[in-house]
Amino acid sequence: MNCDEAERLLLSLGPGKSDHNLERLKNTFEKAGIASPKYPIVLVGGTNGKGSVIAITESLIKDCAKVGSFIKPHIFTLRERIRIGGKAINEVTFCEATQRLFFHLKLKGTTLTFYEATLALALLAFQLEGVDIGLIEVGLGGRFDACNVLPRILTVVTSLSMDHEELLGNYLSEIAFEKAGIFRKDVGAILSRACFTASENAELQATSAVSGNSKVAGLVLTRIAKLKGAKTIPIVVDAERLTGTLASGEQVFGIHPCEEQTPLSLKLPSKITLNLLGTYQRWNLECAITICNSLKMRLSCMESINVPENITVNYRGRFEVHRLGRGMVILDSAHNEEGFRALNECLSAYFPEDARFIVVFGCQLSKNPRALLQRIRQWAREGVPIFLPILHPTPKEDIAKAMRDCFIEPILVDADFEEQMRAVRQMCVEGQNVLVCGSIYYLGEVMKALLDEGKASSIFCG
Repeated sequence: MNCDEAERLLLSLGPGKSDHNLERLKNTFEKAGIASPKYPIVLVGGTNGKGSVIAITESLIKDCAKVGSFIKPHIFTLRERIRIGGKAINEVTFCEATQRLFFHLKLKGTTLTFYEATLALALLAFQLEGVDIGLIEVGLGGRFDACNVLPRILTVVTSLSMDHEELLGNYLSEIAFEKAGIFRKDVGAILSRACFTASENAELQATSAVSGNSKVAGLVLTRIAKLKGAKTIPIVVDAERLTGTLASGEQVFGIHPCEEQTPLSLKLPSKITLNLLGTYQRWNLECAITICNSLKMRLSCMESINVPENITVNYRGRFEVHRLGRGMVILDSAHNEEGFRALNECLSAYFPEDARFIVVFGCQLSKNPRALLQRIRQWAREGVPIFLPILHPTPKEDIAKAMRDCFIEPILVDADFEEQMRAVRQMCVEGQNVLVCGSIYYLGEVMKALLDEGKASSIFCG
């Protein structure tokens, strides 16, 4: 079996399908010998920021422990979902783990959904590689997520906002309840300060049947943690964003220990330079440092953790900037309203008010394209609605209508994806700036079309 065959086998399970029968899954994992890993596990849940927190954490601890990470989704290849030491697993491990998994499923006459299979694959790969610790991203919600069958020494919630309402509920408090499903008695629970930051127009949202106040939702998390007997762990540092430039591809944070909080076991620099440009990364950096502080106090293998002045993270598609001819391309994974609010904040931090972009946008049917585009309409010169046959995409015509509703003029609507990308690339080469957003599932294809086939010199490659 080669990598292409392994990926086809996994994709045949049908991405996007779900089954909330955790008892069935636990039995399957037990029979496969992966239900009770010998290494400790950290579960990272939340609406946005999960992958960034894991990527920063693994960067901080990879020199003192062999780290296995499970992050979703991928951009180019399924192997990206399973990382060893901050890098996608190698082809040999990927193929061997896939063979073992499907041999077991056939032998036992059982099946898994696509997401369950990729999680199982990660656990098998970690077993094969002999990792010292596993960092696992929660897939959806938490209470019924596949990873909730696993033991854990630490749980994390990175943020709370509206997303997947059809499954998680129409109130932030309901979503908080689902996210809190990963908490366990006597297991530490880290709640990012993003969970307690009031959303824009909080007074209006507090009366809304759809949104609600994120401060209230954060209190719901705290209350459920207490009821479950989980040990709430306060954030140990305040990361103050000092500077950040597109040219350098990094930003600098002042690090201030929080007084009267959990004792600091880490030696921290006064400033940290991070090679991720999103202004929202301040919350994720604080979370990652708090995770490391907690791990150092709990695990002997983590005694030598050092937080350096420069943190280099291997993570793509998070306000990722590239030069292309006389213009630039920004690729961002924003796919829900909170993500677009954060994207708007990033654009305001790095560009003058009169900056304008060609917005390349596509999204899944479960999203509201008008609500997303409304957040960034002030930055749009024109919009290119794209359609790729990945996970129930929204038709181009619907996206074009949403653009018009937001006073964004849609262009290249009748062109196919390849024609659209050739035209957008040419506009960028001639000096237009391009912003790609709406669905992380589309970023890989857009990157290939706009960057990999040309001579783009990267400002920042994640």
